[in-house]
Amino acid sequence: MSASTAVSASTAVSLSPPRNKWLVALSVSLGTLLATFSSSMLNIALPHLRGSLGASLQEITWVIASFSTANICIMPLTGFLSRRYGQKRVYVASLCVFLASSLLCGLTRSLPLLVILRAFQGAGAGALLPTEQALLQQTFPPSQQGVAIAIASMTVLLGPALGPTIGGILVDQLSWPWVFFVNLPVGLLGLFMVVSFVHVPEEARKASLPANASAQGVDWWGIILLPLSLTGLQLLLAKGNEWGWAEPVSLLVGMGTVLGLLVFILWELKASAPAVHLRLFEEPTFLTGTVLAGVLYAMLMASQYLFPIFMQEMLGFTATQAAVTLLSRVAVSAIATPLLGRYYNILPPHLVLAVGAMAFGVSCLEMSTFTLQTSPAHISAVVALQGFGFSGIGVTLTTLTLSRVPIHQKVDASGLHTVVRHACGSLGLAFFAMLLTHDTLVSRAALVPSLQEGRAPVVDFLQAEGARLAGTGLEPGAVSGLALRTLDQTVTTQAMLLAFEKLFLMLGVLFLCAIPLSLLLRPRASPRPR
Repeated sequence: MSASTAVSASTAVSLSPPRNKWLVALSVSLGTLLATFSSSMLNIALPHLRGSLGASLQEITWVIASFSTANICIMPLTGFLSRRYGQKRVYVASLCVFLASSLLCGLTRSLPLLVILRAFQGAGAGALLPTEQALLQQTFPPSQQGVAIAIASMTVLLGPALGPTIGGILVDQLSWPWVFFVNLPVGLLGLFMVVSFVHVPEEARKASLPANASAQGVDWWGIILLPLSLTGLQLLLAKGNEWGWAEPVSLLVGMGTVLGLLVFILWELKASAPAVHLRLFEEPTFLTGTVLAGVLYAMLMASQYLFPIFMQEMLGFTATQAAVTLLSRVAVSAIATPLLGRYYNILPPHLVLAVGAMAFGVSCLEMSTFTLQTSPAHISAVVALQGFGFSGIGVTLTTLTLSRVPIHQKVDASGLHTVVRHACGSLGLAFFAMLLTHDTLVSRAALVPSLQEGRAPVVDFLQAEGARLAGTGLEPGAVSGLALRTLDQTVTTQAMLLAFEKLFLMLGVLFLCAIPLSLLLRPRASPRPR
């Protein structure tokens, strides 16, 4: 038996194989794929949303923040809900909530209502991935657990990669509500397939319940404290730069968040039937894998969301052009992920994880050499290497992390592992976005002294720009002012380019430093029978 499926004799059960495992996999993957699409598809439509709803840039960010906050809050509660109501019921209910809120999001023209509906959409989406992973692990035999994780990983990888492209086409050809309406036909098909073809065996249902399930109550304090604490954290990340990190409101929200998390941890550790099983961290492999996942996904999220900004704001790509350039990452992932899943039991998984981290690190180091003249073909080649890195990390990391978790705790562990990944991803994105702003200001301050009046490069630039502007028919009095503003903008662009280069270099080095940590997840050999 592989390490990914090793369980103790006391918890081992014999699961009846379903009639068609591939049909089950397709059924549960459709809804999850839509959930990952929704986390990235809307980004491309934000300018159209702002115009339609009359919202400022700060106000429109809440449409994104409410989805991610609800998404993170519901994930660790998925195991608790699955134990009480069954994994299939939770999946079906979550998909129904997701589809209903998608329809209402497309119909509303009120920003506050859209923010609330997006929170419901995020809550529905957040429960789909952990439940899908648990259903797939129960569906596929022990020898094909790598395939099960590969299927779940593909849904996570394809959504963020294809979402911007599909969203751009829908917005350009139709209108922004269609980024919500497109979920309905595919989601209804997935809902029908799950109801028709997914059947959790009776022995699997019993195995997912703890021994004292009948005596357990509802951990209402845990259910209340976790969303409140994580909402405070998301609020601080979203508004900290606007408020000022040292201002009283930021300090108050920060202290409240820390206090809430501490109370939540203490309560869950002493609760007889906790909503979130934090004691799962007592298992060394699960703890190591989850910590490593948090570190890696913090950097993955930062690179995934900041690189499109680099292409659009620095290289002048449109949103659709940027999304198309990233398709090479999808193509490589679509090939590498099934292959790695197919040969998971042959290849050393910890080495595959190390190679994946190395591939992503090398790609970030190469990105640090990009200039304003870098061609789209060169960029596509570099992000193709990232596609292999995504596959190597996605297929092996979750499987190794959950390898020694008992079967009746798989859903809890999967939800807890996923929420740590997402929370660290949000923290990483906020941290590197803050670094980008800070380093841009520092680089600009270093460049400005070189623009002394009378220096030959400055004079040559102003003369050339003045001649160009004069050729457009502008009045002579306006030419000099516009030339100076152009020079100022050029300096800002160069400062941001230097900041991006430093950021990508830092990401590359950190990925390479994470390689030794992956070796700590080396599968332990099963003890020989005496």
